[in-house]
Amino acid sequence: MTNERICWLLRCIALVAIFRGIKATNHDNETLTEFEGGLRIICTNGTCTFNEECANLDTVPGVLTPNASETEYTDISGEIVLEPSSCRAECSGCTGVPGSDKDVGGCIGSAGFVYCPETDECIRPWESNCPFEGVSFIGPVNIICSRGARCNDLSKECNISVGSYTIGGLYLDGLIGTYTLPEGCAAVCEGCYCENCLPKGNSEGGSSDLAAAAWAIRRNVPRQQR
Repeated sequence: MTNERICWLLRCIALVAIFRGIKATNHDNETLTEFEGGLRIICTNGTCTFNEECANLDTVPGVLTPNASETEYTDISGEIVLEPSSCRAECSGCTGVPGSDKDVGGCIGSAGFVYCPETDECIRPWESNCPFEGVSFIGPVNIICSRGARCNDLSKECNISVGSYTIGGLYLDGLIGTYTLPEGCAAVCEGCYCENCLPKGNSEGGSSDLAAAAWAIRRNVPRQQR
């Protein structure tokens, strides 16, 4: 078994199930993501506000804001487990990591499998691709992904950092938050857009295919057929 496969097996239980109940909003020029209980999140210099249902907040690797009207931690660097299921956290600088071992297709993440709805099969993402149409991105670029986002046809340059983890392979699912595609990384994604990819038209009304497609997703407008 190659080192790449071993690394995938060690990470799969944390990285290949599907996220639940998460939405992104903008506030005070920051990108905030709302996470619900049952998830694990990884933060780098993050800030989170927790509702009163959240337990074990004394383990949050950050600084409690004194005299705040809500329970807020700043300078968070590390992992947080959101418990119980009624817990809600609104965070910046954090990325969610799924916590369940089986995904919606019944595929066992700890064995290295994820569910591909297009083929209705459990696949190992470093061996098999999950075919679907989406928007093409080429790094270096930051992409912002909503709940249930996924990418396929990833090139070998796509070693993507998520906190202390590095993920890659042919197929990724369960993406949520902001991810940096490194130099030379090519991927086809659904549910993701590029923050700075604006349509660039010419005098004849043409536009960059990548920019227009990403902008269409952001605005929830169907992409024109080529």
